[in-house]
Amino acid sequence: MSPWRTLGVGASGITFYLNALRDVDRHIMTVLDELEDRGLADNTIVILTSDHGELGGAHQMTGKGSSSYREQNNVPLIVAHPAYAGGKRCQAVTTHLDLAPTLISLTNASPEKKAAITKDLPGKDFSSVLAAPEQARVDTVRDGQLYCFNMFATLDGNFLQKASVLLKQPGGAAKIKESGLRPDMMKRGAIRSVFDGRYQFTRYFSPKQHNRPASIEELFEFNDVELFDHQNDPHELDNLAMDRQKNADLLMTMNAKLNRLIDEEVGEDVGQMLPGGVDGGWVATPAVHDL
Repeated sequence: MSPWRTLGVGASGITFYLNALRDVDRHIMTVLDELEDRGLADNTIVILTSDHGELGGAHQMTGKGSSSYREQNNVPLIVAHPAYAGGKRCQAVTTHLDLAPTLISLTNASPEKKAAITKDLPGKDFSSVLAAPEQARVDTVRDGQLYCFNMFATLDGNFLQKASVLLKQPGGAAKIKESGLRPDMMKRGAIRSVFDGRYQFTRYFSPKQHNRPASIEELFEFNDVELFDHQNDPHELDNLAMDRQKNADLLMTMNAKLNRLIDEEVGEDVGQMLPGGVDGGWVATPAVHDL
């Protein structure tokens, strides 16, 4: 049985999703055909990617956002370059941050101008792997991919269920306010995650407790933790973080990699994007620099 069917997603929902994919393909072909018709196909670099995947029943979930599982975060990155033969696969880890530096590198701008444009960009230029992508290692471009997620809408399902009932009534918004109904902001729905080509390490924490753990004790005090070995567990079913003593060294190695990527690509991670900014009370540990 389809994983979606086990979650109650009917045939119409599955058909809609598959037809949405087919519709995307149809529009892509419109663009490619236009390039051919205008004689530009042999002088145009085409890049296809996506903002996210679809869980589609994996881990008994549908949709996207509030997890860091492979089905959601492993998105396509297809580069068609007239100078290189196609049909090859590459295992190098990349992120969307790498697109801008790579595209700039592929232009005819002077080295000085390219350097000036990219000097403050956190992404990596992966153009060097296009000639022989099959020879690239997982860490040829970067040693980890960072994923960050903060969204109040998915934090407290119980709150949303009760609020949705009230919103359907006349004066629903006022009734929510009068009822004193509030989301539980201590639920651990914020995410910081890193994938390095083999291991997927994820911290789930309360948005009220942004933290930068420096010890195994801090890691588990403020976070629900997942650690999967894609080499031996490609479907992410065996959470190695459940045995923190046995896997302590690996956990702290991945935690350090995650902290470093946050420092490099985000900087201060104190909930500054949330209501109230740095003064909103979103920080838990002193290891996070207080602005």
